[in-house]
Amino acid sequence: MTENLNQRVAVGIAWMTSARAGVRVLGLLSTLILARLLIPADFGIVAMATAVAAGLELLTLFGFDVALIQRKQLSRDDYDSAWTLNVILGLVVGIGLFLISGWAAGFYREPRLEAVLQIYGAKFVLRSAANPGLVDFRRAMNFKQEFYLQILPKVAGIMLTIPLAITFRSYWALIVGTVFTELSACILSYVVHPHRPRPCLTEARGLFRFSRWLLINNLNGFIRNRGATFIIGRTLGTSSLGVYTLAYEISNLPTTEMVAPINRVLYPTYVRVVDDPVRLRESFASTLGLIAITALPASVGIAAVADPLVRVMLGPNWLQAIPLISLLALSGSGNALQTNTGSLQNALGQPHYSTLTGILHLVTLMPMIWFATERFGLPGTAWAYFIHTWSIAIGTTYGIVLNSTPIRVVDVLGACWRPLAASLVMYGMVRGYLQFFDLPAASGPALIGILLSAVALGAAAYVGGVTGFWILRGRPEGSEAAVWRRIRNLPGLRRIGQRPPKE
Repeated sequence: MTENLNQRVAVGIAWMTSARAGVRVLGLLSTLILARLLIPADFGIVAMATAVAAGLELLTLFGFDVALIQRKQLSRDDYDSAWTLNVILGLVVGIGLFLISGWAAGFYREPRLEAVLQIYGAKFVLRSAANPGLVDFRRAMNFKQEFYLQILPKVAGIMLTIPLAITFRSYWALIVGTVFTELSACILSYVVHPHRPRPCLTEARGLFRFSRWLLINNLNGFIRNRGATFIIGRTLGTSSLGVYTLAYEISNLPTTEMVAPINRVLYPTYVRVVDDPVRLRESFASTLGLIAITALPASVGIAAVADPLVRVMLGPNWLQAIPLISLLALSGSGNALQTNTGSLQNALGQPHYSTLTGILHLVTLMPMIWFATERFGLPGTAWAYFIHTWSIAIGTTYGIVLNSTPIRVVDVLGACWRPLAASLVMYGMVRGYLQFFDLPAASGPALIGILLSAVALGAAAYVGGVTGFWILRGRPEGSEAAVWRRIRNLPGLRRIGQRPPKE
């Protein structure tokens, strides 16, 4: 049973990681093209609209899909009640954005924002109308369908956004493309699943009972992640906000695109083993080890090569993002190590502990960001995130987890310390290597060569470091051992050393 579950988890992670990687590659290519076609202020206007819309949407994010997954048995009324509630709340967001668009434009001192918000609200109406039957794929750990559900709408949106940007050179290309992506996803949800929802509210009370904590968690997470957007937009203007938004997106790629699919798979897995503390600890430790061995080097690597990365990929208009990407990526590495805890607490029926964690993070982070941004500008914002992540956030997150779940200190440290140490070695070597070059004076081809060589050096340093620490520790079971077994089982390597068959 355990072996079968582990195999399904591995397959699910592979599908979700492939989906997120595909979406991110498409999104990154789109962003790089759009960064050359549009100006920072265009991205800033979209970031303002996104922040306002997400803030209003948070009042409606009850996470009914999480509640459906957590239930052992589901009836048609469960699905339809969730869909009906989502549609009602989606209409609230859409109408609400239309009504507050004028106020938001005045808050940001950006009159163009009013029309943008009035159109942008359609995205949330379309999202709320998606087929509730899609939750069946996650309950059955069938993530192949979710792969297509994530990839195909993204492709459709990009195919419209880029031609619009080329033609009009306007932020409207981003807005229209986003709405069209959501329309494509909504239509596709009814193509891949036969359920046809109908208005129903018989199970609304039960869904609200579980999901109210998720609403508070989402609100905390939004303010924690997006609070800087309001402060920067209000204090420093659209251009600075555009620089910060793109820097944040690039620096947090490992957290959003590598860790998120893993956690999406692991939540239904935790639900299945929640009554067995030993298996729960094993699942948590193995997942945290997988996150650490993949996300940490990616985040720290982005921080190390931020300077040539920006010069090559974004161009001279975005040089202000270099120190931001470096600091925010290092913050993202710490955030990655905490993302696994929310799924664990939800599976245990303890969403209130996630809420407590979020509140503690919120009340300590926001004053730091406000002060640092007002006093030091964009670099101050990035430093506030970095200091908070590594001095406060990790301590409070795991302090609550260790006191409210079966997880122990040895589970956390055993999974993290070798990837973390190897990542620090890699960071030092890459930053030392880049000191030999005059990056501002380097030409395009030379910059590409410097960036590629730095990435190659970082990869070699990390692999050598994490392997060396693992061997010195006696090759214990963990993420390194799992990776090594998979490498040895590759078809080409299995044949090495085998005796030829007798004639």
